Amino acid sequence: MFAPLTALPFRRKAIAQIMALCLVILLCAFAARPFLETLDWGQVRFAWHDISALQWITAVIATICSFAALGKYDVTIHRVLNTGVDRRAAQASGAASVALSQTLGLGLVTGTLARWRDLDGIGIVTAGSVTTLVSLSFLGAWLILFALAGLMSPNALPLPPLV
Repeated sequence: MFAPLTALPFRRKAIAQIMALCLVILLCAFAARPFLETLDWGQVRFAWHDISALQWITAVIATICSFAALGKYDVTIHRVLNTGVDRRAAQASGAASVALSQTLGLGLVTGTLARWRDLDGIGIVTAGSVTTLVSLSFLGAWLILFALAGLMSPNALPLPPLV
């Protein structure tokens, strides 16, 4: 009456992805083993229990707000490029792309691939354009903040006097 679990194509794909994830976690644990052996696990346990529920809740709320803000970069860039991507899809794709690219590294490559894979109807060139412009706008915002900090307190920045 019911098909076996592995007979369904999406289930096979999900099982393969879960197995790949487990393999990556094992490889990461193996690579981190020398560092993990130097930790004082009693101190780690103490520090972990020292975090209050309010701190956890605040961290989760701040993370949600942060990813919502990061997704707005994509909404703006999609509007500028006139890609026709829905605002909600652009925001969700942007947040996921930033999360993946920050976790995996190679931000421009992984961000482009994540956007390309996540959004139907856009090509790899459009996804790359969105990723590049999001990165440049983010760096531009940091440049403005750095310039303002330099104007407000020039001696506090680690810059040569001529700058």
